[in-house]
Amino acid sequence: MKQQLLDSANNFQRASENREIENREFQLLINDQRATQQLLQKALDVLKGFYSKEALIQQPAFKEYKKSESSGGVTGMIQNIINDANALEKEAIRDEDDAQRAYEAFVKETNTDNDARTKSLVEIEAQRAEAKQSHSEQTTEDGAIDASVKDLLAKNTSLHGACDFLMKNFEIRQSARAEEMEAFKKAKAFLEGSNLR
Repeated sequence: MKQQLLDSANNFQRASENREIENREFQLLINDQRATQQLLQKALDVLKGFYSKEALIQQPAFKEYKKSESSGGVTGMIQNIINDANALEKEAIRDEDDAQRAYEAFVKETNTDNDARTKSLVEIEAQRAEAKQSHSEQTTEDGAIDASVKDLLAKNTSLHGACDFLMKNFEIRQSARAEEMEAFKKAKAFLEGSNLR
């Protein structure tokens, strides 16, 4: 998850750098095309002015004015270059708009994905912390259980030792008790017999 966030950040940085380079190239292209159009328009205006003055100068001579084949070609060619530069400018603006929209969509998608990944990472970290806390509590509980088990084992050993003693000496003690009982019976009989006299 963290690696995906790092990769996303790297991709975002590369896309931002590429977008910046594309935008600089666009600005240069637009500036060049506009400068070209302005320069050529000035040249065209000068040529048109020149040819219109030539026509005015020729009027008093009553000659019919005809544009020179080469002058119409030059002004037409300049106008075509201006039109091409204008079309290239419009195409560059459309391409720049498309590239900017694509970049903005990429940024939005990247941010959405990163938000989801970050939220997931936070949830994972919370689960990890909860599991760590639970493990710690379980370790503490296990320690208490171990202490109880050791205490019970000690009591068991103690009781087992006492029981073993009783079991081992039971017959001996039972025999000794039986002998004591017999001695009491004899003593009782003796005492009862001595009271009768």
